[in-house]
Amino acid sequence: MSKLGALTKVLFKTNLFAGENNSKGKNKSKFLSGLLIALLIVFVVGSLGVPIVMTLDAVLAVAPLENIFISLILPLAGVTTIIFSVFSVVSVFYLSKDSDHLLHLPIAPKDIMLSKFLVSLMNEYYILFMFILPCLIGVGVGIDASAMYYVYSGVIFLLLPVIPSAIVTLIVLVITRFTGIMKNKDLFMYISMFLVVAFALAYNFVIQEFIAIDPENIGTTLGSLEGEAIPYLKMIFPFYNSASDALMNFDNMNGIFSLITFICFNLIAIFVIYVVGDKLYLKTLTMNSGSKGKKTKLENIKCKKTSVFSMLLKKEWLVIKRTPVFMLNIVVIVFLMPIIFIMSFMIGYSSGDASSIFPDQSVVHGYLDSPLVYLIILVAGVFFTSFSLAASTSISREGSNAWVMKTIPVSAFKQVNVKVFFAAILDIIGVLIVLAIPTIMFEIPLYYVACVLIPIILIVFILNYFNILLDLKKPRIKWSEESVAVKQNMNGMVSIFLTMAIAAFFGLIAYFVYKYRIDINVISLSGIVSGICVIILALIILCFKKNDNRLLDNVD
Repeated sequence: MSKLGALTKVLFKTNLFAGENNSKGKNKSKFLSGLLIALLIVFVVGSLGVPIVMTLDAVLAVAPLENIFISLILPLAGVTTIIFSVFSVVSVFYLSKDSDHLLHLPIAPKDIMLSKFLVSLMNEYYILFMFILPCLIGVGVGIDASAMYYVYSGVIFLLLPVIPSAIVTLIVLVITRFTGIMKNKDLFMYISMFLVVAFALAYNFVIQEFIAIDPENIGTTLGSLEGEAIPYLKMIFPFYNSASDALMNFDNMNGIFSLITFICFNLIAIFVIYVVGDKLYLKTLTMNSGSKGKKTKLENIKCKKTSVFSMLLKKEWLVIKRTPVFMLNIVVIVFLMPIIFIMSFMIGYSSGDASSIFPDQSVVHGYLDSPLVYLIILVAGVFFTSFSLAASTSISREGSNAWVMKTIPVSAFKQVNVKVFFAAILDIIGVLIVLAIPTIMFEIPLYYVACVLIPIILIVFILNYFNILLDLKKPRIKWSEESVAVKQNMNGMVSIFLTMAIAAFFGLIAYFVYKYRIDINVISLSGIVSGICVIILALIILCFKKNDNRLLDNVD
C-alpha cells in the first residue's frame, strides 16, 4: 500500500506539474501558482457558485422542493462524470507514455492500475466543483440546514465520481482487452469521442423532450418531476439512492446508515478496480503495444509552391488532426457547446409550449433596437468562445519539438500570428454556429448580424493574443502524454477565466445601461465597441512586432 501511495503521488505530480521549470525561483513559482489557483477558485465561486446558491435559496424559500433538487443533482453529477471520464480514462491509462516505464518497476499491476484510476478521477472534480458542489450548498442554505448536512455533502461530493468512473474504466478495460483496438489508438479515441458526443446530445434531447419547464410556474413543474422523471433516474443511477437518502435525512439516524451504505458502495467499486488490475490492464498493455498508421510513399509526395503562412496554418491543423486528445480539447469542445445550445433551442422552439419561452419574429425585431439586448448578445457570443484552448496551449502542444520554432527561417512574430489566426478561426466558427439558426429563424437583418459579429471577431483576436502570450511566457513543453499540454495546463484555465471576465465586463455594462436607462443606437454602440477594440488590437500587434526577437525566449 505504501508503493500505491507513492506511485499515485508521483503520477499526480507528473500530470499536474509536467513541464514546469523548477530550476529557478522554485519558491516564487510555487507562491505565484498557489496565488493564481486561489484567485481562480475565488472567481469560480463568485461568478458561478454564488449565483447558483442564491437561486436555489430563492426557489426553496417559496416551495419545499429540496428532495426533488437532491434527486436531480446527484444523477446530473453521474452523467457529467460518465461523459468526461471516458477521455480521462483512455488518456491516463493508454495514451500516457509512462506505462512502459512502470511495467519494469517492482510494482504490482494492481497498484499501477489503481493509482492511474485515482489520477484520472482527479480530473472529474473540476467540473463538479463548479456546478454540483454549489448546488448541494444551495440546497443546504435554502433549507437552513445544520452543520451535519454540509459534512454529509462534503463526503458525498468526494465520492460522487467514483462509481461512474469505475464503471467507465471497467468497460474500457474489457473493450481494449478483448478487441485489440488499442493497436490503433487514434481510431479508438475517435470512436470514444463520437460515442460520448452522441451520448451527450441524446441526453440533452431526452431531457428537453421529457422535462418541459414552465417558467411562470416552476414550482408545479418541478413538483411533477417527483412522479415522472425521478423514478427513472433512480433506476439508472441506483448507487446514488443511498446518497440522496443521506442528504434528505441528515438530521436523523437514517441519514447515518444511508451515508455508510454509500461509502461501502464506493469502497466496493474501488476494490473491484483493484482486483481486476492484473487480469485486464497488464494483459492489454503487453498484447496491444504499438500503433497502426498510414504508410506514406516518398515517391508520391509532391512539393507544391505555397505561402509560408498557409504552410504553417496547415501544420497547426495537422498536429491537432493527428492527435485525438488535441482534437477533442481544441476542436470538438469548441463546437460541442454551441451545437448543444442550438439543439436545445430548436427542441424548445418546436415544442407545443414554446411560445411562452421563445417569442415570434415581430417581438424579436422589436427588441433588436435595445442596447441592453445587444450587449446581452455580445456577452453570449464572447462566452461561447471561453471554451477554446487553441491559443493558450499552442506552444505547449509543440512539446519537445518546440525548439524547432527557433530554427526555421520564419520570424517568431509571423509564427505567433499563424497560431492566433488558427485559434480565431475556430472561435469564430463556434460563434457563427450559435448565431446562424436564430438569424435564419427570426430573419434578423444582416446589418444587425454585422454589428454583432464585427466586435466579437475583434475581441476574439484580442483574447487570443493575450492567451498565446500566456503560453509564450510559461509553456508546458515537457509532458509524458498529450492531455497534459491541454487539460492540465494552467494557461488554458487562465484563458477560460479571462474570457469569462470579458463577458462579465460586458454584462456589467449591460447592467448600467439597464439601471440608468441609457438609450443609444445599436449601430453607434457597435461602432464605439469596435473602435475601442481596433485600437487595443493595433497596440497589441505593435507590441508583439516590436518584441519579435524576444517572443520565443522561454521556448527551450
